[in-house]
Amino acid sequence: MILNGGYQRGRKWTRRRKGEITHLNIFCPKCLVGIETHSVPEEIRDRSIPIALLKQTPEEAAKRKRIDAASEVEGQRLRIWATWWAKATSRRFARRT
Repeated sequence: MILNGGYQRGRKWTRRRKGEITHLNIFCPKCLVGIETHSVPEEIRDRSIPIALLKQTPEEAAKRKRIDAASEVEGQRLRIWATWWAKATSRRFARRT
């Protein structure tokens, strides 16, 4: 229900816990990752943007990424920006619902 209905604004999911009923808004983007996309149900695939992942062939050598001090600084900048963006965006979505 949550994956199937979460693509529409205003869709709710009802949770019952210890006699208390709560209606939760389930609209939000979701990310499902996998190599075998045929295992995802048809109704979920219809509402998805597929990104195909391919297994590495034996001939392809994986290159190791070396993390240096510059990468650490850039990663910290990205974390700060992502935190700011998530807070700003969640406030905008909260006002719309």
